[in-house]
Amino acid sequence: MKKRNIYKFFDYLGFPAFLYLFADALFDIAHGISGWRIVIRLLIAFFGMIIDGYLIFIYKDKNTEENKNSMGD
Repeated sequence: MKKRNIYKFFDYLGFPAFLYLFADALFDIAHGISGWRIVIRLLIAFFGMIIDGYLIFIYKDKNTEENKNSMGD
């Protein structure tokens, strides 16, 4: 049985949400809407995409790797 972690689910769910916020903030800036709220939204979305992208695409959980290796024995 494949073990699914709840934090991985939220990482996969959060990445498109942060991507949407980033694109929305850039869309507002492109249309001349500016202000501190847009900048804060842009920064939150940017750092959220970086963190979730790292956790999804780069970070490998040691427990998951050990489980994969032990299943082959």
